Amino acid sequence: MTRPATIRGGPIRTATRALVWTGWIPDASRPSGRLRAARQILAESPWASATLERDPAGIPRIRAGAGSAPAAAQPAVTGPQDSRAAVSWSCCGDELAVVIADVGPVGIDLEVITGRTPPERELALVLRHAQVRMRPPGCDAWCEWTAVEALAKAARRGLIGLITGRVLVIGRGTSSKCDPPRTGVEATICQGPPTALFTVTTRNTRGGDADPEPDRHDRWQIRHHHNGSRRLSVVVPD
Repeated sequence: MTRPATIRGGPIRTATRALVWTGWIPDASRPSGRLRAARQILAESPWASATLERDPAGIPRIRAGAGSAPAAAQPAVTGPQDSRAAVSWSCCGDELAVVIADVGPVGIDLEVITGRTPPERELALVLRHAQVRMRPPGCDAWCEWTAVEALAKAARRGLIGLITGRVLVIGRGTSSKCDPPRTGVEATICQGPPTALFTVTTRNTRGGDADPEPDRHDRWQIRHHHNGSRRLSVVVPD
């Protein structure tokens, strides 16, 4: 496979060691193309000894491999291997965004909004049970949509979980783990765009269906980047 051309990158700070890759690939719309590109990104990352597969539901999963030294190509993200490493990806047209992190679950969503109508009605439906808004400060509806999509992936309930109230967004605040940033905790992402950082607290509920997981609360850090026609949100555990 020809190495995908990444757009210019620079470091950002996150509460979890993470690598965020964005770029263009010719077959991003194909599941096999996304998997092939993500495997190459993984192979050139500090998690190079791990393997990447899709589960029966099509969700990408990292399987821990034998421990090895972090890849020299990624000096900004170093440290021991972690069997809990997680991955998520998103595509819009021929652009692909991938996040790999030490601790999961994680989520990512990319939207190129040129000529598209903001999804206000869709947001109202998806977030009808939410107790707080998910729109980052100074951002538009597309910003909120990418944050919602990324959270739905991280919460492992999909958008239907938010629509039905299986995942309730019950709180919002500023992450205490990111100011000041921790030393050595970095991710690579597009350089220069305005950013917004906030956290949300969710509650997973059983609803009316049988669910092996008990009700629980989760707190997520959401890093949002908006630059021209692109909106990108990354969700990691806080």
